[in-house]
Amino acid sequence: WVSPEGEKIEVSYVADENGYQPKSDSLPTPPPIPDEIERALKWIAANPPAPDSKN
Repeated sequence: WVSPEGEKIEVSYVADENGYQPKSDSLPTPPPIPDEIERALKWIAANPPAPDSKN
């Protein structure tokens, strides 16, 4: 379709067991994960908490 600004918009998609997956240069994308958060997630994955000995 053509946007109100006159830009041609194209969208393709796949709908399968993983759900609806649209693809388009016009779709918004999330910002990248900050480096500090990425490092924290890697540290958490590498250092899981000890099992609770009370159970």
